[in-house]
Amino acid sequence: MLIGNFSLIIALARAIVSIGIAKGSALGSSLLKNATLFQIALFDLCSIAIVMISMLNRNMIACLISFTILGFFIRIASPKLM
Repeated sequence: MLIGNFSLIIALARAIVSIGIAKGSALGSSLLKNATLFQIALFDLCSIAIVMISMLNRNMIACLISFTILGFFIRIASPKLM
């Protein structure tokens, strides 16, 4: 891993997910307004798979990028659940 301190990794991951959620809130409704909840759930599953593969390969940069993408799609899916 690039960063050895566990608490720093958790804080960095939370910040990156928050950035993805903010981007999803700002851009998501206009970009994917015609997408169904099922399609967004498939995008979420693909990004979760990318997160898991990057964690297993210990690639921190890919993990943080995929966390951003995951937060983006989670934020898009949450208003469609209501």
